[in-house]
Amino acid sequence: MIPDTSIHPGALTGPDRTLLAALATNGRAPWQALADLAGLSTSTAQRRVARLIDAGLVRIIGATDVVAAGFGITALVRIHCSADHIAEVQRALTRRADVRFCASVTGTAAIVTDMAARSMADLAAALAELMATLPVTGTETFPTTRTFTAPFTVFPQADPRTLEADTHANAPAPDASHGVPQLARHATGTERAVLGAVVEDGRRPVTDIAAQTGLPESTVRRTIDDLITSGRLRIGPLVAPLALGLEVALFVWLSVDPSRVRDAAARLAETPGVHAAFASLGRFNLVAQVFLPGIADVYSFSTERLGSIPGVRDLEVTVQVHTTKRMWIGVTGGRFDAELPARPTITTTPKENA
Repeated sequence: MIPDTSIHPGALTGPDRTLLAALATNGRAPWQALADLAGLSTSTAQRRVARLIDAGLVRIIGATDVVAAGFGITALVRIHCSADHIAEVQRALTRRADVRFCASVTGTAAIVTDMAARSMADLAAALAELMATLPVTGTETFPTTRTFTAPFTVFPQADPRTLEADTHANAPAPDASHGVPQLARHATGTERAVLGAVVEDGRRPVTDIAAQTGLPESTVRRTIDDLITSGRLRIGPLVAPLALGLEVALFVWLSVDPSRVRDAAARLAETPGVHAAFASLGRFNLVAQVFLPGIADVYSFSTERLGSIPGVRDLEVTVQVHTTKRMWIGVTGGRFDAELPARPTITTTPKENA
């Protein structure tokens, strides 16, 4: 469970949720359009979102399916270490630029992390480095082969009222039965640079991105448009779960008959509470992250929801105890931490990585 009770459960007001739902629909929409949708003045809309960001409850970020968009590979890694080393290992993982998510968990593993690399060889080297430099006793790696959910479609749920379509409108959600297919072979250096500039701030002005990357403004604008309209980039709000009244976070690990993975993944992705669902390699070939209102909801979720998924041969449910990174953004005490760097390794050039 999320340990910081300083965030009031369900802290977001009705207008806050309306604004965030609009941002989930079109993360780079003009403030006037967002304000109109929420029934607010432009200045009030901007002020409300700024307040949520300053409070560490929200970040407007750029998110990508690393595998489908051609930026590299990702893998969920279960890390084993002794209880007295969990905090040390978790701090080190959180500071790594190849770690997208990190949380301590219940169960046989101490920590679950989501790592991204340009290649399997780079991932193997990173894991070897962890074993050599940290008090880690073992790892179990589950490379992601397909994602069956899209960012910002679960919470806050995108507003069904459509903002005026433009080049910054989010691409459609993945097909429920097939997930997100490969959309590009390899990302270009320009695309990597632009992604690195919007990971922390999806609404960053084109002029600022151009200054940071050294690219012409026209190139930046065209690259953002291409990434978004092709479905390779989504801009939207990352929200602290407790602010939405979601006090329990789970990882669900399923071993599914190979002939039933597609059906099971589609069913899992559509299950209320499931924030992300992945097909993976390893003894668990389907993994999901789940957010629920309270611990009492875990029983009904496990028996009624998970129990109806076809082809499940084995199942393990672990609870997130202490989360320190989400979608590249650092988390401290349940709030997003602006002090922790977010630019991922996959967005830099090999020379910058050296």
